Amino acid sequence: MKKIITVFLLIVVMFLILSNKTEEVIIPSSAIRFRVIANSDSKEDQKLKMDIALKVEEKLYTLLKDTKGIGDARKIITENLYEIENIVKGFTNNYN
Repeated sequence: MKKIITVFLLIVVMFLILSNKTEEVIIPSSAIRFRVIANSDSKEDQKLKMDIALKVEEKLYTLLKDTKGIGDARKIITENLYEIENIVKGFTNNYN
């Protein structure tokens, strides 16, 4: 009886391991990505990074929510780059 239970448990464990494969996410080369990099791993720098990322994400969402394609999105970002840079500068000026 113990052998049957052991074999059954091994089959269940193997099934669970094999069924938990994570799918690889492929980001298209045409994707627009932005990245905020902190000066260090300190709590203050990491919080600043997250605050900036959140504000930039909010701004980008507002700007891009009605875009019709990648070209349109790139044009809008380019036209509003100064405003996005000002968001970052506002945070960093207050931080220093």
